Amino acid sequence: MSPIAVTKRYCPYCDTVHDVEIVRGIQRGVVKGEYLRFLGTYLRCPERQRYWADEDMSRRNMASMRIAYREQCGSSVSEQT
Repeated sequence: MSPIAVTKRYCPYCDTVHDVEIVRGIQRGVVKGEYLRFLGTYLRCPERQRYWADEDMSRRNMASMRIAYREQCGSSVSEQT
């Protein structure tokens, strides 16, 4: 995972507000039984070395996974997947 920015956010692992990294990297997932790779974005606590995604990041990661599925399988995936 490569850091792309630093932001001050609430960290659920430290239970406090401090600088956390926004990181991006290749992730693996499964859609309709197909294993694929997609570009995911997450928050990282540099103190605890833990990753998590907020609601917006989770939504964008799911969209990235759907795009990867369409590119790999040449099929459409509904927004509910």
